[in-house]
Amino acid sequence: MLAQDKITKHLFAIKALKKEFIISNDDVKSTKLEKRVFQSASAAHHPFLVNLHSCFQTENRIYFVMEYISGGDLMCHIQDKKRFSQNRARFYACEVLLGLEYFHRNNIVYRDLKLDNLLLTPEGHIKLADYGICKENISYGQTTRTFCGTPDYMAPEILLNNRYGRAVDWWSFGVLIYVMLV
Repeated sequence: MLAQDKITKHLFAIKALKKEFIISNDDVKSTKLEKRVFQSASAAHHPFLVNLHSCFQTENRIYFVMEYISGGDLMCHIQDKKRFSQNRARFYACEVLLGLEYFHRNNIVYRDLKLDNLLLTPEGHIKLADYGICKENISYGQTTRTFCGTPDYMAPEILLNNRYGRAVDWWSFGVLIYVMLV
């Protein structure tokens, strides 16, 4: 959903979640986690992560009010060209790397790196979006076992249901670079 501030005319993207759906799908923890990751990214004003403007709830819904990124996702852009130039792919990869590095420095594993989750700003920069399956409190050497992500980008240890750590984001990063270039 798109909204506009009546005074500043600034645009915002709004993610509306039905509480009934969250509860029936046992997504309460996941929703709270997504809010915390948004708050972390927003507190740092990280240039390559989608930031949260505010969060509120009504009787039936929870709303995340986020910065609006008008350029669409990289999947839409690559479909026009089939692949990016080496310079363009390198540029995007550097910005993704900085976003992942921020998450890892804050003990967060992103776990859903893919073209669809990379939004393009009007200035041509990317922003990582969709923090719904991030995992907190995974410092260097710690592991988890949750099966999640997008199969084409998943590291082998996730697919094999083995324990994994932050390295799964770097596997997805390698796949992302390959997809942008080939």
